[in-house]
Amino acid sequence: MLISITVTQSQKVINRFNNYKFNINILTSVLSFLMKCPFCQSEQLIVSNTRSTNGGVEIWRRRLCLSCNGKITTHEKIDLSYVLVIKRSQKNAKYNRAKLFSGIYQAVADTKNLDRGTAGIMAEKILVETEKEIVIRKIKQITSTEILFLVASILKKTSFDSYLRYISYFAKNTELKSYL
Repeated sequence: MLISITVTQSQKVINRFNNYKFNINILTSVLSFLMKCPFCQSEQLIVSNTRSTNGGVEIWRRRLCLSCNGKITTHEKIDLSYVLVIKRSQKNAKYNRAKLFSGIYQAVADTKNLDRGTAGIMAEKILVETEKEIVIRKIKQITSTEILFLVASILKKTSFDSYLRYISYFAKNTELKSYL
């Protein structure tokens, strides 16, 4: 039995098989290391539908198990843990999404007439934009001050109150003049 599958660009491992017809055994052996079915633990999963979400930062996939016909949905994000953040004290740390989100959320949550849910959504959007910019720059190291500038520039466009709160908390007194 032959099956025709178009593989998306984000799956680099099986990219070379685009637009070909395969025997299912060959196809499933290629896909076997990617994921197991949560229902039957089979390794015979194929991607039946793929969409880009969150402005191209996340990929949504619908997968089909060839053994039990179960359908699952996965969300794939870019992992920025390879990015090294150089702090003001010259110590290095891995990029931590939760830390950055926390700082942005604190600045956004104190805005008047904004409930916590809306503040969380707004903080997530700002975080996604910041991460997009880091990915676009194709860098492996970034200083905490550069991250501060990125977030501040995005906050300045979206919410000036949050922008002022963010820089007043995170920027040192000597740096404040360059932000204003």
